[in-house]
Amino acid sequence: MIQIAIVDDQTEAISGILSVFQQWEKENHVYFEIDTYTDADLFCDAIFDKKYQALFLDLDMPKKSGFDISQFLRELGNNTPIVYITNRDDLMQKAFQYKVLGFVRKDKIQEELPFAISCVVQEIQKKNSHVMIFAAHRQKKEYYNLPVSDILYIESENHQTKIYTVSTTDAIITRDSLRSYMEKEEFQGFIPISVSCIVNIEHIFSIEKDTLILANKKVLFISRRKVKSVKEMFQQKTRRNII
Repeated sequence: MIQIAIVDDQTEAISGILSVFQQWEKENHVYFEIDTYTDADLFCDAIFDKKYQALFLDLDMPKKSGFDISQFLRELGNNTPIVYITNRDDLMQKAFQYKVLGFVRKDKIQEELPFAISCVVQEIQKKNSHVMIFAAHRQKKEYYNLPVSDILYIESENHQTKIYTVSTTDAIITRDSLRSYMEKEEFQGFIPISVSCIVNIEHIFSIEKDTLILANKKVLFISRRKVKSVKEMFQQKTRRNII
């Protein structure tokens, strides 16, 4: 079962969301374990003991807004995917500074939420994808079974390929070519920012001129020839998140 949390101060809204989930389960035969919270503070306390795979947050709540919760999670280093549910279209732009999968309008729950649920399931399935890395060191050889979603970027340098992840400070060095990773189906979500570097688009925070900023604040430079295509792919990804 997929572990989900819904945070909304209105019990009627939660009931409507749950009914859509129930119908989606019947049609797709994928099932969820769902916790609901009408108090944002209770959710923030519970998150220390729970491991949710996705969150559905109301943006407009009296104690803490969905943005407040998102900022709280970011400070904890919690990157659980989020779907925002609200009637506030004007808050959409601000939403994308967080790891948001989508934006569902409350007055269109029946039409928009099923697609949001599908996006959540696809994201979780991608997270569960792993790749075996053979790391070659002078003194020893190691194998890493890495979640593809944990890889930030891969670069080629001096006949070596370096893999940087969210959980390691030093690069994993392998003799596999950069192209060999680009050709793997699991790496379709990576975009080339130069002839020697590909980046996991899910970890891109922003793009400014010819620089790319990752969610961990790492700055990478985009080659002149790639600036336009990188920006277009990032914009396409952002637009897909607008449900």
